Parts: sequence; structure tokens; C-alpha cells
Amino acid sequence: MQAVYSGIKHFAKENRIGCVHFSGVKGTLAQSEEAFPDESRLDNLRAVRTLKESGFNGLIEIDHAPHPIGDTDYGHMSHAFQIGYLKGIMQGAGALE
Repeated sequence: MQAVYSGIKHFAKENRIGCVHFSGVKGTLAQSEEAFPDESRLDNLRAVRTLKESGFNGLIEIDHAPHPIGDTDYGHMSHAFQIGYLKGIMQGAGALE
């Protein structure tokens, strides 16, 4: 995972990240599946801190995620969770200041 944070730092400092799709993936490269961001192996707080510390000031948005039982076709529950989770991560990283 260290390569991910190094990549974020490198490309953010060069102003080469236009938009970050905040999502979760679990499994391996050969066999992966979508997950909620809190189920990912990636340390999301560290990733957002790295973006902030590297000068990134672009857009961070939620991506698609699984729909829990009872969710609408649009994914209202999924989207609400992801927005709240992302806001908490961004607050924790000091990225909303």
C-alpha cells in the first residue's frame, strides 16, 4: 500500500490529479469486488491527509458502492453513508479547514 501513498504525493505535488473518486475495493487484483470505503485495505484517512499535505485542492467525490438490502435503485442509503464517511475522513485529515 505504500506505493499508493507515494503515488498520491508524487502526482498531487505535480498538480496532476484532477479528481479523486473515493471508493472501496476488497479482494485481490485478480479477484476484486466493490465495497464501501471503510471496508477497503486503503487507509483513507492517510490518503486524504497525503492529498492535503501535498497541496491537492481539487474535487473529491464519492463513487459507486454496493447497495444494502432495502436501498433504492439509485442507492440513496449507499450514497448517504459514503457522503457522511467521506466528510468524517476529510474532517479528521483537516482537509475542510
